[in-house]
Amino acid sequence: MAEEVPQMKAIAYGATALALAIIIPAVSGQPWGAKAASAPAAKGPSVAQRGHMVFERNCAPCHGTGPGIDGSPTLPATAILAQRYEGQMPGALELRTDLTADVLRLFVRQGAGGMPMFRKAEISDADIDAMAVWIAQNAKKNAGRKR
Repeated sequence: MAEEVPQMKAIAYGATALALAIIIPAVSGQPWGAKAASAPAAKGPSVAQRGHMVFERNCAPCHGTGPGIDGSPTLPATAILAQRYEGQMPGALELRTDLTADVLRLFVRQGAGGMPMFRKAEISDADIDAMAVWIAQNAKKNAGRKR
């Protein structure tokens, strides 16, 4: 009889576990095997906001609308591009309407003139895509503005 007590306890524990496994999903309203709903993920920046952050961090120091560090109205690359385009398009990249993700990717990955190339570890393809979205939105807002 002494041996029956541990065996009975094991059976009782097993039956209790089985009952809980059946009852808990029924009480919670979840189907058997369904995962519990998790809290909604924290909302991060939009694609355009992310693109703006990437531009400000990596491109604006040379290609922004200025003012330049030395007090000049535009930054070095912006001034060079404005001179090259002779008023046909803005020198500031954030005011351009023709910069697709593919065009940006070409210049970011290859570099040009004094502009260094950037590796994917520095600016990802997703970052370039986001930057193209932001530039397109920003250019529409600033249509007609020249610098």
